[in-house]
Amino acid sequence: MSHGSKLRKKRRYRYETAPIVRQPDVDPESARARTILSSVGVDRHERYLELRREAGRLSWDELIDQLVMQHAPDALLRAVCEYFDASDLPLYASKGRRGIRLCGQDLRPRAVIQATRARLAIGATIPGDFTADGRHWNWLRHLLLVEHSRELGSAPRPVAAVVPSTMPEVQVLTEFPPAAAPSFRAEALSASARIRTERSLAFDRAVTVEALDYAVRFEPISNRRGPVELPFEYLPTGRTAIRAALRLRTPGDPLALVCPAEMPPSDLADAWGVALLAFAELTCGAELVASRSEPAEPRASTPSGRRGGRRGRIAARRGEGRRVHRRHLSYSSTALEPSVATARFLDSYVAGHRRRLVEGARASDSAKRAAAEVGVDLRPQETWVRPHARGVPEDAELRFRWTENPRLAAAA
Repeated sequence: MSHGSKLRKKRRYRYETAPIVRQPDVDPESARARTILSSVGVDRHERYLELRREAGRLSWDELIDQLVMQHAPDALLRAVCEYFDASDLPLYASKGRRGIRLCGQDLRPRAVIQATRARLAIGATIPGDFTADGRHWNWLRHLLLVEHSRELGSAPRPVAAVVPSTMPEVQVLTEFPPAAAPSFRAEALSASARIRTERSLAFDRAVTVEALDYAVRFEPISNRRGPVELPFEYLPTGRTAIRAALRLRTPGDPLALVCPAEMPPSDLADAWGVALLAFAELTCGAELVASRSEPAEPRASTPSGRRGGRRGRIAARRGEGRRVHRRHLSYSSTALEPSVATARFLDSYVAGHRRRLVEGARASDSAKRAAAEVGVDLRPQETWVRPHARGVPEDAELRFRWTENPRLAAAA
């Protein structure tokens, strides 16, 4: 056997007997930790997390809680302000050493919220990702309401360390129902993204969008329950109406849906998707356009008023009259057509809207607060104009007809 043959045989033997090196499996807990941390802007390598956890002998949840409070406590505080329904609860949120503290008027902490759990003073612990929306906020509110009622003497003390087994009165959905058709789902997610990034209008009265086989009625934006929400009612022809709300501060898509707890998620695809599509068309495809009316007739001179008569003569000589500057809604698409009454109202009604400022100018604190109340983040050199009207009744409702009816593939 030649030297070359021996060498080839030796190499072949080496290849055949070489051990197979398997890649280590990805630790799901490590992946979960990196996902939660990255959602609040804390990006750390997997090896760093492993070494930090082993050095401190921490669980994954303890490590997440520690890093969030160390590097992004404001993000957790913002999540508490946006997702926790604090109505009817005299509580105040503040940053503590271990988490966000919810204190009463006596400054005694009722709960401490961390990234992966909420610990109540009564001893209960509620698990969940408290950097995002979800049902864990409803559980927290339920226990705090029961404890508040007990303090007022109207309810027994809840059992410590037990999460309520009964469903809360509402549920918060953050994932679009999988039963929806892919095309309808894609359109709804695209509309949700437009609402989050492009919305420029807000209405202080009810607005109804009517289509061929359904209607959706939007109520004014409210933060009555804590988070900024858009209540709406979906009215399909020949079926039961669905009342729900979109949470406009949801950080991702789709915007979270708040609805009755007993309603199956599969029944909400149409209402959720249509509300996203209609609200995006209503507030993202419109702008306020300034217009001028025809010059008014100059005032005639009067014998009794020399000063007034002189002004009238000057205006008549110059051919000038008073021009009225008005702003009205103008839609870039033809998808929404106002009713006759609504078209008349829009001549005198101005919705809340963004307005571009001159170079170097900044929005006032009151304008920033007004925009935040309706879930709008102002860009640099922008301010917010509150809605106002002249001669429009307080209970006047704006109605639009949807000329381009979207495909309701979820109902097919």
